[in-house]
Amino acid sequence: MSEHSSRGSVWQKTRRRILDRDGWLCRFCGKHLEGDDATVDHSIAKAKWIRDGLPGDPDADSNLLAACRSCNSSKQDSDSGPRINYYNPRWITQPA
Repeated sequence: MSEHSSRGSVWQKTRRRILDRDGWLCRFCGKHLEGDDATVDHSIAKAKWIRDGLPGDPDADSNLLAACRSCNSSKQDSDSGPRINYYNPRWITQPA
């Protein structure tokens, strides 16, 4: 089994880290994520990353974001780039 498969332990740790980072909220629609609805999406599709010969790792945290199953499946490796139209107020630090 590949370490990046949906059941690989490395991917599961990465998935959990991204979901925690994004507050278990879909970065596209803002929906609270739980159970099977909680997915992690590539901002730049892995296939496009490889096809275009982009440098670095397509599975780097900077290219991953939390997404509900509906938003993740509607993107389907399009070349439109990230559709991040929601923000979590916790992502913006408040002055002390």
